[in-house]
Amino acid sequence: MSAKALGLIDPDKIDAAVLDLNLGFGGTVFPIAGRLGESGVPHMFATGDVQLSRGSGYADRPRLEKPFARPESVRAVAAVSSSTRR
Repeated sequence: MSAKALGLIDPDKIDAAVLDLNLGFGGTVFPIAGRLGESGVPHMFATGDVQLSRGSGYADRPRLEKPFARPESVRAVAAVSSSTRR
């Protein structure tokens, strides 16, 4: 799943991304987050994993903690979407 997603990333067509941390089957979204970061695409994590900041290298990324309500998600997506591309 992660390899397919990596092949689909086109920074010219992505304004921002919200990534679910755990993809299942032991996979994570970190390779996708890395590619987005390299491309300057603003992104954040939606996760229930409180361990995200420990050793992941993504502690500085915005995070929307599950479970979340719609108003929270709207604010978070608006914030990450308006952040400046690198």
